Formats: sequence, C-alpha cells, structure tokens
Amino acid sequence: MSLGTLKRRSSESIFLTPRHLSPRLRHRPPATSQRLATSPVCSVSPSPGRRRGSAWWCGPCLSARSLAAARSLAAAKPLARRKAGGMPVTMRGAASATRRTLADISTLVPRILLTHRVFPTTTAILKACHARMMPHAGRPPTLTLPTVSRALRVLDEDLLTRRRGRERHLLDHDRLLEYLRRDFRLPPGAPRTFKTSLSHQAIFDILGELRPDIRFIVTGRGSARYHAGLAGPDRLQLYVSGLEQVVSALGARPTRAFPNLELTPADQEAPFFDARLHDGIPWSSRLQCYLELGRPESDPRERDVAEMLRASGGPLCQCRPGHIQPIV
Repeated sequence: MSLGTLKRRSSESIFLTPRHLSPRLRHRPPATSQRLATSPVCSVSPSPGRRRGSAWWCGPCLSARSLAAARSLAAAKPLARRKAGGMPVTMRGAASATRRTLADISTLVPRILLTHRVFPTTTAILKACHARMMPHAGRPPTLTLPTVSRALRVLDEDLLTRRRGRERHLLDHDRLLEYLRRDFRLPPGAPRTFKTSLSHQAIFDILGELRPDIRFIVTGRGSARYHAGLAGPDRLQLYVSGLEQVVSALGARPTRAFPNLELTPADQEAPFFDARLHDGIPWSSRLQCYLELGRPESDPRERDVAEMLRASGGPLCQCRPGHIQPIV
C-alpha cells in the first residue's frame, strides 16, 4: 500500500496503525486502544482531529490545550513540599523551582559543614555530628550513614557542596548559612509557662541529676544574653524532652500571671545540637541563637542582634572561646 493511498484513506476516517506501513502484514482492524479516529472538523480549527471527551481536537489545538492545562496546574501547585519537621532545600541551584526536604535529623549535616570547609570522608561527617549530639537515655545516635549520604546528595544538587574523590568540600559558606536561616523552623511544641520558687542554678542542678533520661538546654533566644549580651525576658526559657517528668521534678505550677519558667517540649535533634556547658548551664550554640533571632517573626532588635552575631567573625557553629566545653 502506497503512502499516497494511506493519506487519501486517512481523510475518509480510516483507522491507521503501524501495521498498514508494512506490506508483509495483512490488513486487520487494530485494537481499540490503538485506534486514531479522525474527524473532518476540529472543534477549534477546520483541520481533522481526534475525539477527546465530547469534543474533537486536531493535533496542534490538543497540544496547546494540554500545555495550557499543565501551566495552570504548575501555577496552582506549591513550590515547596514539606515533610513533618522537615526543611525545604532548593535543587539544581536557584534556577529550579523544585524543592526537596530534609528531615530534622538530616539538618545536622549542613550545620556541621559550617564548622569545616573540607571533610575527608562521609564517615568523618557522621562522626563529627555524633560528637556534637546530646546523649539521650543511653540510646544510640539516630543519625546514620545513609541519612548523611542522602543529605549530602541534596546539598550537591543545590551546588552547596562538591565531592572530590572521597572528600566533601563546602562551596559557599554564606549561601549555606542563608539557606539555613531562610528555612529555619522552631520545634512544633507550644511553650508552656510555669511558676517556681527555685533559682536558676537550683533548676539546673535538679535537671542535671535527671540526665541522660531527659535532655534540656537554654533556647537560642534565651542564650542571646550569653552570646550577645541581649537582655531577654526574666523567665528562664528551656527546651526539654520529657516535659511532664521535668515539671514534676521541679514542682512547677502552670500559670500565665508573672511566670518565671518557660518550657518548650522538643524531641528533635537540632535544638540540642552543638550544645555548650558553662558553669553547669547548657547553652544553645551561636548558630542556633542566630537562627532563632533572625526569623522574620522576631522583633527588629532581635534581628539586629542576629546580624551582629553573623558579622562578629568566625563560624557560628563555634561558640565563644574560653571556659566552654562540649557536653559529653
């Protein structure tokens, strides 16, 4: 069968399949799923078209309709897909609108990369993270090597890190810090206020006896008085795990009138990461302090203090030298 005959018969609503193009095959009616029925008139143009629903469409009109629908769908979809407690990550540099997420435990990887620009292996990154994680009830560290590898793969796609052999290099310190600040989220637990007759030092002494069954640390906002000399609220602000156990041990009474203690339940790893112990008080790292003060919801004074911390020099993951040792 010649090509001219095929073209002539196509205008007469003949079903065409690849079988017609082979002279060795007999003409047989194609399967219904393979039929390309044509119509003399398209719903938009006078060209022959295919039936879609209750209308007939030619090829160009159908392509334009599909493209318009795809664009409308893309505009309606959110640019970021988040997991529970997750953090969005831009892929393939700033040119891509697709965003991936890092779970809370995976956010420790970009934090540790701010301390050193080069790590010899992925295992070295894992060990550095384990060294700065706060122990909890004798449990093994929840951060594993596959989790670190997946987080590094996301950072590689965003052009924040690069792999050279077995080494991992940080490409842009400032952009990684800005990426952490932009997508930082506080622990999801709502803070609760209490009244207690204990002093701050007595509170830390009692909580220290409960370690490692519970974890506690001064919040980043509360640590601003140590890192930057910012006068915050008079009440002590803490992140704690096992809130009910802490309240029972301190004998604190819930109140909204003149509280002197604020406890926020936190089961994530990030708030306790890189904690520092000074005179028996566990302070949040300078990075955690910077991230909490630099949120858009913070007041202008706190944001100014965050910028002062960033401009003070040195990595924000390393706290002020002298009389400070990591919690072991």
